[in-house]
Amino acid sequence: MVDGTVTEPLAEGPALEAHLSGLRADFARFLMTWSIVVDGVWWLTDPFLLRGVPGAVGAFAAMRVCVLACGFAALALLRGQRTLDGARLVACVALWSVEVGAIAGCLAKIGDLSTPWFHCLYPVVIATCIFPFSIRARTAFASVLGAALLAGFVAGRPDAVHPPFFGPTVGYMAFAVGIGVAFGHRFHLLTCDNFRQRRLVAAQREDLRRQVELRTEELRDLAQHLDRVSEDERHRIARDLHDDLGQSVTALRLSLATARKRFDREPSSIGANLDDLTDLVRRVSDGTRDAVAHLRPRVLDDRGFAAAAEWLVRTTERHCGVPCALRVEGDDPAVAVDDGAAPAPDAEPAARAADAVSLVAFRVLQEALSNVVRHAGATHVVVMVRFDDALSITVDDDGAGLPAASERGRGMGMLGMRERARAVGGTVAFEARPGGGTRVRCVLPLRAHEVAA
Repeated sequence: MVDGTVTEPLAEGPALEAHLSGLRADFARFLMTWSIVVDGVWWLTDPFLLRGVPGAVGAFAAMRVCVLACGFAALALLRGQRTLDGARLVACVALWSVEVGAIAGCLAKIGDLSTPWFHCLYPVVIATCIFPFSIRARTAFASVLGAALLAGFVAGRPDAVHPPFFGPTVGYMAFAVGIGVAFGHRFHLLTCDNFRQRRLVAAQREDLRRQVELRTEELRDLAQHLDRVSEDERHRIARDLHDDLGQSVTALRLSLATARKRFDREPSSIGANLDDLTDLVRRVSDGTRDAVAHLRPRVLDDRGFAAAAEWLVRTTERHCGVPCALRVEGDDPAVAVDDGAAPAPDAEPAARAADAVSLVAFRVLQEALSNVVRHAGATHVVVMVRFDDALSITVDDDGAGLPAASERGRGMGMLGMRERARAVGGTVAFEARPGGGTRVRCVLPLRAHEVAA
């Protein structure tokens, strides 16, 4: 169904045909069961409702016997069957034709076509619309039942073929057949469309289930990776504090003790010790500044992402020996936050959004440069930063390129970059550069209303 319009199924495959055949069996059992129930209950009222019509009680009794016999025979034929097609369908149609013909013959005993008895049977033909058939099979089915009704009535009252009522009756029957075919075909199209929609929804549900499982597995792996990285970072910080700052502080303490002893003996002799102390204090200061900068560079809060990107690119170039070029276009709208603290709860939404985007951009660029250094084996890196409606970061390298398709996007670093960007409404894409190398493209929204809360 497209925009409320039902279209003919393009291909009724085995699954659809099995579904329609199952519906035919269900509808046939439903009709036969309720015809038996209604006929048995109604039979009890015949002596009271039909006693004023000559011969009606006997005719209706014979009709009800036919209905019950054919109904039970049809249910026996359908017993244990989940589908209705082939020879069993032909047998059921023949049985129903005999049933409706017998019903018409019984009604012929109590009145000709000028009475209402036979004309009450038109709904039997129209009721064929509930069975899911193709239009050709439906036309044949309804026509057979209509012909059986006329034949049964004529067999019970041969004089009914004479005018003036027989001609209009045939026309009414043809009209009933047409109504049954038209509405039945409409129902058939709706049934087919409903089946296709259900299969489509089932396929989409299965695809969504697989995606959820995949995302859950990715996030589980990412959480484990972040735990490992966090633990490694704690070890690194502890090692730096112990090996660098700790040793420098110990040396500073010893130098102070030595200077104090010399000062007690000869105050003028501590000049060399003061130089050592100055050098040790500088080393402690540099070590502290490097540790803090590695955790979160102050330049990101004080001067925005553009300056932080410059610091990160130059630091990478200096420590790793990979030439890096940085180009910045546009004005950085970052909002500074003192001492690296999180924005106050009453801060402006734009300030909080800009701070979140700047931090995500810095971590994405940091991870991208780290991947280049560790995995790409590149000899040159170009970083492009653009500020307009969004913050765009492009990192191009001339290294080994993307991993194999089966491994692409499975690395925890790449997954972490995607998740960070997604958290603020951004995207990260990894592309193979023409001529070799990799391009990492990150786009982050800058407007406060575009950043996910």
